[in-house]
This record gives sequence, structure tokens and C-alpha cells, in this order.
Amino acid sequence: MSNKIRVAVSGMGCLSALGLDVESCMKNMVAGVRKLNPPQRFSTTHEIQYPVFEITDHFKKPESKPNQDLTLTAQMAIAAVYQALEDARMDKSSLEKKRVGVCMGTTVGSALNNDQFYIDFRDQKQPGMTPIKRFLKSNPAAAVAREFNLSGPVQTIVNGSFNKDFFPYSDKYL
Repeated sequence: MSNKIRVAVSGMGCLSALGLDVESCMKNMVAGVRKLNPPQRFSTTHEIQYPVFEITDHFKKPESKPNQDLTLTAQMAIAAVYQALEDARMDKSSLEKKRVGVCMGTTVGSALNNDQFYIDFRDQKQPGMTPIKRFLKSNPAAAVAREFNLSGPVQTIVNGSFNKDFFPYSDKYL
């Protein structure tokens, strides 16, 4: 292709188990640090406590009222954008008069936060729709666009794969 599109990266943000900002993440990654710990965000009855990669809750939370009750994935996306803006020496208001789009990639995107809803639905109970409404509202790219009042295109690319062996009810329900 002869049409080359130039892109300038003016700011970066990162939240991971290695750190809550780009500098910490890079420093720990280069040093070969692995921050595996027993799970804190969820409990398990499994007799072996397998370690997981988790982040702490010490990151910038969404400011806008509609984004107060989002899944963790969407909250982290917003926090990373706040970091990127700070890194670029920009503020939130500088984006409002421009046509800015959001394109993000994710895997599950916190879908597993709604397990109880699906278990109850499967068991023919009448679960409330609150978890589903929260999940739909928590599309990461849409949440970022709402938080920063962005008016361009919004796209979340989900790249998850289904592992039949991981889902114990797959033969019964699929």
C-alpha cells in the first residue's frame, strides 16, 4: 500500500498487575518482576489457592455521574486515558471541541462479573436485570467516550475465544 497514515502517540497510560502507571509497569517488566498473589477480588472454594495477576483499587476512578457504577474493565480503561492525557499534558476539556474517536481491544471485558445472573437464569429463576444493564453500560470504549464527552466513532474490539473445556456446562447448553 502506498497510502501511509502517520499517527502520533502523545500520551500513554497503563494499569496492570505490574503497576498502576506506565513507568511502574515498564520498570517491573524489564526487571522480570511477576506479581502473582492469592486472589483478593474473588473467593474460591478450590482447595489449592492458585495465584493470579490482579491490580489494586488505587487508581483514578471515573468522574462523570453515568460512569460511577461500571465494571472494573471500563473503570481501568478510563483511568488509563486520564494517565495518557496527563502524560500528553492535556486536560479533559481540550478534547471536547474536537472530533475524537475511541477504539479499544479487550477479551472478556468483565463478562464474568455476571455469572450469578446467568446461573440464576439457567436455573429458571427470575434474576433482576441490574447486572446486565451494568455490563452493557460498561462497554470500555463507550464508557471512555462518555467520560471525556467524545464525539467521534466508538468501537470496542472483543478478541475472546471460547474454550469448551473451560465451560463445564457446554455440552448441556450449547
